Amino acid sequence: MEWYKDDTIPIPSTGTQEAWEKMPYFFSDRNEGRTRWGVRYSNYTLHQTMMKNYYRMATEVDTACGAILEELRRQDALNNTVII
Repeated sequence: MEWYKDDTIPIPSTGTQEAWEKMPYFFSDRNEGRTRWGVRYSNYTLHQTMMKNYYRMATEVDTACGAILEELRRQDALNNTVII
């Protein structure tokens, strides 16, 4: 939880109510995109928490993939491995 703790995640131009209102008609209140938008952008504190957690998860996945690749290199198996 220390990763990104002191960072401020900017709100993108699409993270405003005005931007949401410009979305196509099929992004109604029953659309999953609307639900996710609300979770990410309904208030500043929630946005910071959600996005920092998302970045933490992506960083952890990247770190794990790097460790796997390094182990494959160590075992001289990287050129005989397909990564999907």
